[in-house]
Amino acid sequence: MRIKSNALTFVNSARFTGALVLASALLFSFESWALVDDSALSPDAVLKGVETPPPPPPPKKRFRKEPIIREFRVLVLRRSNSARTYLMKDPAGSETQTGKLILIKQINTPVLALRVVKIYPESKQFAAKRVKRYNDYHALDPDQQFAALEKTGDDLIPLLSEQDEKDIIEIEQPHVAALPPPQSQPSLPGPAEAPPIPLLAPISNEAKRKVPAFDPELDSAASPEPASSDAPRSDEVKEPEEDVDPEEFGLPQDEISPLESHPNWITLSLGYYRNTSPAGTSPYFTGAGFRYAHTFKGPLFLRKTTLQDSIALEGGIHFYKIINFVSKSDAYEILPLSLNLRYNFTFSSGFGTYFSAGILKNSVLRSILGTDDTTTALSSWVPSLAAGSFFQVGPQWYLRLDLGVEGAGLGLTLKF
Repeated sequence: MRIKSNALTFVNSARFTGALVLASALLFSFESWALVDDSALSPDAVLKGVETPPPPPPPKKRFRKEPIIREFRVLVLRRSNSARTYLMKDPAGSETQTGKLILIKQINTPVLALRVVKIYPESKQFAAKRVKRYNDYHALDPDQQFAALEKTGDDLIPLLSEQDEKDIIEIEQPHVAALPPPQSQPSLPGPAEAPPIPLLAPISNEAKRKVPAFDPELDSAASPEPASSDAPRSDEVKEPEEDVDPEEFGLPQDEISPLESHPNWITLSLGYYRNTSPAGTSPYFTGAGFRYAHTFKGPLFLRKTTLQDSIALEGGIHFYKIINFVSKSDAYEILPLSLNLRYNFTFSSGFGTYFSAGILKNSVLRSILGTDDTTTALSSWVPSLAAGSFFQVGPQWYLRLDLGVEGAGLGLTLKF
């Protein structure tokens, strides 16, 4: 009985120990599964046997850095014969750098784009070559001042051609300091020097009389006139221009100085006016008129310095008198009223043309011994379709010519 009791105790102890080991194993297994990432248990990861990589971080937002535009004044000192390279001075002393792109402007109109090729800090000067022209500008004249725009961050080092190096030497020549004269060395005494022989002997009066007053070879043709700065030069080297947009300098390219600075027009004119007769014909009568126009839009499509367009609305009041129209004793006073839309082409401040379209209404103010049929016929509507031009004859005064379906005339216009 005693041996049996010990065996039972041993069996119970073994059972308790096994249960404790099993519980510990289950607890350790539960903690291990809790530490596993859920992404590792995805179907793709289970099939491939690898863990799914974490998603990449979102890209950082990049903000565009707007260029800083610096504005200063420059003075043109000298230009090369090729009209490509200029020596300029910055009176304010704001130093630029080699490779900078500079836009020369006049008011709000771009003139030239230049690339700085050499600087002279001690004299506040720099040399720049032309890379682009605007608005038919050809060259800059010396002693002229302009406004210059420089964009920061543009440090393209230009490659100088052989012509560029020649131009730089040419514009530097008047500004190179003269070398000091060499020191004289003591010389050994020698024979007395002979008096110097003049290089050019004076011309005697007898030789002057033999010179002909007219030389058929030298005096047959007139001397050529000096070329202006705007004319193309024969020694100019043509090179491809850079694509320089004025908008990058904060200067709108389409913002130019208008050629037409006066929007109001007043015109007094004499001419021929069209009307209708009772027989159905369209005779013309001599009269006078007053017109007022206002330019309310322009330039529209043509934005060059030598050609611009605009739209104006013009109204007019006219007067003429008809005598012995149907009979030998009738008379009529006519008051035509006109309204036109005018499309102007301005080539300069002193010359332009235009086309107009509208309507002209004739009204009979008074008739003497006139008939109702004639009064009705003279009170007609006439389509207006005309063309004309104006020429400046004085400050704000212009000579105006009109030719159209409703008539023709010559007038004097005041713009203000």
